[in-house]
Amino acid sequence: MLDLLLVVPHPDDEAYGAGGTLAEYAARGKRTGLLTLTRGGKGRNLGLCSPEELRAVRDGELRAAVQVLGVSEFVQYDYPDGSLGEAPRDEVVGIVSRHLREWRPRVVLTFPPDGSNRHPDHVAAHQIAYAAFEAAGLAAGGSSL
Repeated sequence: MLDLLLVVPHPDDEAYGAGGTLAEYAARGKRTGLLTLTRGGKGRNLGLCSPEELRAVRDGELRAAVQVLGVSEFVQYDYPDGSLGEAPRDEVVGIVSRHLREWRPRVVLTFPPDGSNRHPDHVAAHQIAYAAFEAAGLAAGGSSL
């Protein structure tokens, strides 16, 4: 059982959105989980690497963040970055729903309906998480980022 599960589309969403919450839960001995739905290959490289190296760089940063934040359970998927909403909805919802049933988190965090900044992948992550919550037979109404 997890105390908290975060469902996000991109590597780095865990850090800027809920990093403090994940770290605080871990510091209190609580079990946390993270589902990242894409590899973030279409993000901006900010001159730190070539566009071809971006996925690998973001992967390394994400794995380091998981360690630093004390995340107990972590899974990353490779759905299309920049077009998560076009991924096979039933498949993605089914995967997230399976993790919800397996990990039985007490709290699930994701983006609010507008994605915080209207990013289409953030909006899609919200829709996927809520559909998975329903598919898993859990009562919606938890917290969101």
